[in-house]
Parts: sequence; structure tokens; C-alpha cells
Amino acid sequence: MLIKNLRIENFRNFSFESVEFSDKVNIFYGKNGQGKTNLLEAVNYFTNGKSCRNNMREKDVVKFGEDGFSLAAEFELKKDGMNSRSVYEKIDFKSKKSIYINGQPVEKLSDILGLIDTVLFMPNDLNYVLGAPADRRGYVDSFLSKNRAGYFKLLSSYIYVLKQKNNILKEHKNSEQIEIYNEKLFEYGSKICEIRNNFIKVFSDYVSKIYSDISENNETVEFIYKPNIENFYDKESFIKILEENKEKELILGTSIKGPHRDDVIININKKGAKFFASQGQLRSIVLSMKIAEAEIIKDTKGEYPIILLDDVFSELDSQRREFLLKNLEEKQVIITLTNADIMKTFPDAKYFEIECGKIKR
Repeated sequence: MLIKNLRIENFRNFSFESVEFSDKVNIFYGKNGQGKTNLLEAVNYFTNGKSCRNNMREKDVVKFGEDGFSLAAEFELKKDGMNSRSVYEKIDFKSKKSIYINGQPVEKLSDILGLIDTVLFMPNDLNYVLGAPADRRGYVDSFLSKNRAGYFKLLSSYIYVLKQKNNILKEHKNSEQIEIYNEKLFEYGSKICEIRNNFIKVFSDYVSKIYSDISENNETVEFIYKPNIENFYDKESFIKILEENKEKELILGTSIKGPHRDDVIININKKGAKFFASQGQLRSIVLSMKIAEAEIIKDTKGEYPIILLDDVFSELDSQRREFLLKNLEEKQVIITLTNADIMKTFPDAKYFEIECGKIKR
């Protein structure tokens, strides 16, 4: 999978810019605050039609003083040994968001999931290990929504029912509707748990192997799915736990049990990475996670995703930097840098300078 070109209009600090990408390594360099991360955000927008930054609304990314933004890009897809094909995707936002694939309007946001694959690596990705359970759930759900058919719809259905139940709980009313919603929460939630559980087993195997290579077989890492309702596959047990917590939920005005409270335990050398991993080990875990993403996509879809690296080389020591470079082969990579010395690592790359929202080749 390749991105061939990108056009940006009134997005973040960009007024109007266009870029023609190399099929290999693309370097965007400049001082902090010039728009390098904004460029990666624009590319990543095409994967799921929204910002990669948490809690960002469309109006938040519109250039100050403008009433909307537009992003357009041409991609080259080649999957399962088939001949390559071009896909043109455009995203417009003014009063509402509109998405077009090859000139045809997209009815639902979910229709673009899984079409364009990217793997984004940012310094704050350490939160996947150090952050709250919601960070790890979000990571898993995001990947599955883009790479597992039907998961996004299933998750959306669960969230809708959960919101309906919470609306009743907020009124502190012991309504018969709570039991009806609990039945639906099991229907959707048990399937979500099953998919998450199966994925984490596969993902852990990928990450474990990659991390073992980074640590030269001296350390181990594993991912363990921790469902909030342990026997999620058993309807009687699932509903019983919801019923047992109904009084607490009525008092608190929110649902306290269910897949929306799941977590993923990350261990290093059989101990919790959140508490025992060093900074170097944390970076190795996240690096392994991102490489694992790319490998899973390659193994399931037949081609590598576009790799987006936001100033991560300055965060890595020489050993991890060398390992990452080795794993960038055969992939299209878009990298942002502030350290000019690191650019010497990529003599054959295509270079762009970003200054005050202007891109110069």
C-alpha cells in the first residue's frame, strides 16, 4: 500500500499545500511547532475519517479563521497478489463531514475502515502501557475496527445500548428496561469479548517474538486479556453479575460492569510492565507493538501498511533505532524529525522541510 500524493487545504496550520511522496522513505524535518505532526495527522485521517489525537472534533482541526478543511489523497493498493489499483479519497468538512472514494460519496464512516492502512508511532504511545485501561481498550478496538470485518458495527451497537441503559441509571429509576438492556449488552458484549480475547492471543505472540529480537532473547513480554466479566461467554453468569451490581449502578448512575471496563495486562519478565519496565523497555514494548501491527496487516491483507513515525528516533537509543531501521525495509515510511543529524541515516530518502505550515521540497 502506498500514498502517492496529498493535498491539504485549511487543515491545522496549513493553508494550501500539496505533496508528492516517494514509495520508500519520506522525511519531513523542521523545528517544533511548524506542522510536522499535522502532516502525519492529515495522512492518518484517511484510515478512519477522524483525527488521531484524542477528543478532537472536526472544527478543532480547521485552520484559524476558516470555515472548513479539505484533504485529498491518491493511494495505490495491491492486495493478495492482485494487480495494483488506484484509490482516490477526499474528506471535506464545513458544516458537516463528507467523504468520497473515487468521486463517490461514502454513506457511513464505517465504510472506509480497512481500506487505507497506516501504522502511526508517536512518543506519547507509551500511554498504551502506562495509561489507564481505556487507553489499552481504545488501542485494541481501533485496530480491530479497521481490520476485523463487522467489529466496528458490533462495538457501536454495544455502546448505543450502554448509553441507553446509562440514561435510565442517571434517573435512578429501577426500570424493567434495565433487564432488557442487560440482555442486549450480553448479546453484543460477549461477542466483543470473544474477538478481543482471540486477537490478544495472536497479538501477544507477534509482539513477544519481535521484543525477543530487540532484547536479543534476554527478556520476555506478554499481553493478557483481562475481561471485566470473567465468564463473558456464559449468559447466565454475565447477566447475574449485571444484576448483582444493579443497586450500585442505580446509586452511581452509570454501568460499572461489562466489556467497557475490560483491560489488557502487559507483562515484562512476568511482572507488570506498567510498574517494573524501564524507559528503554517501555519504548521497546511500544516499538514491538507497532511493528506487530504492520506484520499482522501484511499477513492478513497481503501488503504492508504506510508507516508514520512522529519524531520517534530521538526517543530511541542506537540499538532500538537500528532495529527499527531494519524493520522499515519494504515499507513506505513517512518520518518527522527535528534532529538534523539523524537525517544522515536516510541518504536515499526524499526530504521536505516544514516551516510555518509551508512544505518545501
